[in-house]
Amino acid sequence: MFAYGEEAFAYSIMFLVLQSVIMNCFGVYYAARGETGLKMALRAVVKMPATCCIVMKVFSISMPSNLMLTIEVFAEAAIPTVLIILGMQLAKIEWRNFEWGKVTMLQE
Repeated sequence: MFAYGEEAFAYSIMFLVLQSVIMNCFGVYYAARGETGLKMALRAVVKMPATCCIVMKVFSISMPSNLMLTIEVFAEAAIPTVLIILGMQLAKIEWRNFEWGKVTMLQE
């Protein structure tokens, strides 16, 4: 938003939603169809949370307020939880055998 402003932000949100729909519908369908049949692949698509949100938005179904409050609590805890897990994973790195050339511009 700082570089391109409000108009570009609106376009980026539309692109993000379109990409999410494609990956959560078509991507899951083709991934599931590779191992199972058509019926199981469609069932996998329907089970995805993004698909449920799309259906709720299209048919104007609202979420109960107590359930929405629970979802908001989990949403607020998601980023700190992921950062803690990332820190735990970074703590396991052995620096003796670390290949700096793969993560930096250093040439070995």
